Amino acid sequence: KLPRVHLMMSTAPSSPKRSRLRRRSSLKHKPSPKLFDYFVVVNVQHTDFNAPTDKEFAPNAKDMGWQPVVQFSYNANKIMSSAASTSTTTTTNSSSSTTSPSMLPNKYSAVQLNTSGEKEELELMEQIRKFAFCDLSDLVNQYNRLSESDKKQRKYYKILSFKHALQSERFTFCVTKSNGRRLYGHCRRLFTPDVNLKPGEMPTALVLVSSHAFHG
Repeated sequence: KLPRVHLMMSTAPSSPKRSRLRRRSSLKHKPSPKLFDYFVVVNVQHTDFNAPTDKEFAPNAKDMGWQPVVQFSYNANKIMSSAASTSTTTTTNSSSSTTSPSMLPNKYSAVQLNTSGEKEELELMEQIRKFAFCDLSDLVNQYNRLSESDKKQRKYYKILSFKHALQSERFTFCVTKSNGRRLYGHCRRLFTPDVNLKPGEMPTALVLVSSHAFHG
């Protein structure tokens, strides 16, 4: 009879209160789903004021006098990794800087990366930078065609055939990482105001990069 009693005790159902506590503990350590992986801000900076303005630039031309630059990058994966590892403390060096258009300061990173991870992220930023302004030569050509009157009135939104400075446009793209994983980018371009609340000369791109495809 003893083995029989032992079998009955081992198969006896647990109390509802204990099962609820076990379910809560499992949900507590489960990471929350991410809507996006990266949020990147890209704008176009004037790099050469002596660049010719009476020349029609071909696609992918060099020395146009303008260059897209990554101004800010938020990595959701790093932030979540930092929140999960509460037992360890990581420090970052926020004083490092570089002139490379794709290099990001360490102050935007919550967790230090190894060499391979940093290289992969910089490659991704380079792809996002180019996808956000894949039509840079067209933008530069439209900028050079603006009349002096439009430039004085800061009607730079005409570069994108906008009717007013608050208008925006959006498009999507797909990036394939070195490990074969696909990331989908949703880009919205608009003319952000400067310190005098006037529209900028070139549009700014706000890019959400996610492992989930965008529809609609």
